[in-house]
Amino acid sequence: VPLLSSLPEDVIEGIAKHAIEVHYLPGDIIIGGGDHGDALYIILDGTVEVQNIVDGHHLATLTEGDFFGEGALLGTHTRNANVEASYACLLLRITRKTVINLAKKYSEIEQVLSAAKQQRDAAE
Repeated sequence: VPLLSSLPEDVIEGIAKHAIEVHYLPGDIIIGGGDHGDALYIILDGTVEVQNIVDGHHLATLTEGDFFGEGALLGTHTRNANVEASYACLLLRITRKTVINLAKKYSEIEQVLSAAKQQRDAAE
């Protein structure tokens, strides 16, 4: 996952130990726009569609290896898009609480998330 790829292997293993596998069926809403966000999702298998919450405009199709919901880890807690499963999906869910707790042990996590937030803010 690009967001976490620069972290040392032991840090990634720490995150992986706390990640939860979740399954969604086609048509399931994974993230609802305007909802309170508390997790990052990594797609292990399947495809999801991302739509703008204002006009329903298609923003992206995400597949294996892609991630979404990172705003919940970067300080933005209100979801700004709908994410719906197009096909059966297997995702890893990493909660904000888990990341905060791990960041206390591994300072690299906070550094990566801060850099990602700066990059995202610059792009907006």
